Amino acid sequence: MEHFRLFVLPFWLGAFFLLVTLLYKYIGWFVGLTAAERRLFVRSLFTRSTFRSVGEVISESLLHRKIWRTNKLLGYMHTSFALGWFLLILTGWIETLVYFKGENVPLYVDIFFSYYVHPIFEHNFNFSLIKDALLLLILIGIGLALFKRIRSRMMGMRRTTRHTPATGSPCRRCG
Repeated sequence: MEHFRLFVLPFWLGAFFLLVTLLYKYIGWFVGLTAAERRLFVRSLFTRSTFRSVGEVISESLLHRKIWRTNKLLGYMHTSFALGWFLLILTGWIETLVYFKGENVPLYVDIFFSYYVHPIFEHNFNFSLIKDALLLLILIGIGLALFKRIRSRMMGMRRTTRHTPATGSPCRRCG
């Protein structure tokens, strides 16, 4: 474990908690099904509809296609978060693969790469520039989200929840 450092423990504890919670929920859900429902579930796992559904999940969770159709600015804001973070993580993973020449390293090395390796290392590709551009994309999305929070009508939203300044929760008097 040459890459282990104590500061990665919160990362591992959070990942472990998430994994245990998901397994508990999914196993509980599957056990709660009747025998006929379990057979139907297993038979329907790998069909054409499954692959179409995976495509739809990608287009809606990363690209927010339906939001783009209704409001381009809100579509950009949502896409900048989802696609920006996804591409940032993917770029960090590829950078780690390039540096360690495909060696199998723990996941937290990708996330904390600049701690383990000086950011400028010998290769022909500038990952820092790509990651900075992706962070700019995410920051623009954050700026739009803050602007939407203050001036939601200017972002094309007709109805929005009114929040109290102190708590951020919905105001009971405002309805």
